[in-house]
Amino acid sequence: MPGSEPAATEAIRSIAEATLAPGRAAVTIHGDLTPSSLFLDGDQVRIVDYRWAGAGDPFEDLGSLAEHLALTADQGDAMLQLYFGAVDDAGRSRLMLMRMAATYLAAMRTLSGSPPASSAEAAAAERQLATVAEGSAEGRFDRWLGALEPAGRPT
Repeated sequence: MPGSEPAATEAIRSIAEATLAPGRAAVTIHGDLTPSSLFLDGDQVRIVDYRWAGAGDPFEDLGSLAEHLALTADQGDAMLQLYFGAVDDAGRSRLMLMRMAATYLAAMRTLSGSPPASSAEAAAAERQLATVAEGSAEGRFDRWLGALEPAGRPT
């Protein structure tokens, strides 16, 4: 495993503790929402490929989609506005944390896959883990964790 893996894994543990705390409502999620799982059918968006579906944080799918689409902050706000009807610091923070989680998950899937990752894929996964580790060392990571709604309040 890359040298940045322990710090990246610790960041993911912190995110999981904050977002999956007792009292937080879990919802049905896709579990791996990417642009390739979305199809436009007239004026309807259809979601397919539910093999990772389960219960989780509603921001998990939004973070995955935002990361795969490389949304800017303004585009992320627009997505939150469309999905929830409002944008606040807690929502922005949860979206950013789940973007980090999506990056981590993509890296770990690559590194633990079968067949083994090519050297180029492994290098990309190492960069992803380093990004998560570096992001968790910045002050904004603690601010994002601190901005989450208390577990007892609806989100």
